[in-house]
Amino acid sequence: MAKSERPYPFIKVSSGSGPFEMIFRNAPRLVAFWILVILSSPGFSQKESSAELTDFTGKNYKLQYPASWTLDTSKSFGPAIFFFSPLENPEDKFRENINVLVQDLHGEDINLSRYKEITDKQVKDLASDGEILESSILRKNNQEFYRITYTMSQGKLRVKITSVCFIQNEKAYLSTFSAETDKYDAYKPTAEKILASFKVSK
Repeated sequence: MAKSERPYPFIKVSSGSGPFEMIFRNAPRLVAFWILVILSSPGFSQKESSAELTDFTGKNYKLQYPASWTLDTSKSFGPAIFFFSPLENPEDKFRENINVLVQDLHGEDINLSRYKEITDKQVKDLASDGEILESSILRKNNQEFYRITYTMSQGKLRVKITSVCFIQNEKAYLSTFSAETDKYDAYKPTAEKILASFKVSK
């Protein structure tokens, strides 16, 4: 198996700041999936199917996210930046979220087609009960990007994930939305606005 294809296993992380479990998968220099499951939290509010968006600007990229969502730039969950939805009620065990990850692909000779090939294979081979619903290379604003939607199981949870990826100057810019499968459609209007706002500088 080539170096850029060798997968790492799921990694579970615990934190002194509160009980949670983060499950993620990556390959050296190619991170494809990030799922964050919050097991408890001190507060909650109602979910929003649409929301006022505010701007976030990172290095060579920008996006918009709901003002009511929580921004976490601490990178305590790994190299990604997270945007968490409010919990719906005290029994809610999963905080729907968007995350943004910038990956250095220097010297790997990975274009969007190759990135798609590797990611699709990882979902099929490694994700628990993984099922790809969409996997395409698309174009907007004269830029190509890769988009994938898939479902997978983690314990008793069934999660639905949509990611978009741009490759620019040997870096992959990946934005990922994760939700419980049965709640995905309720969050979809907001998630699609966030993903559509994700722009990478040329």
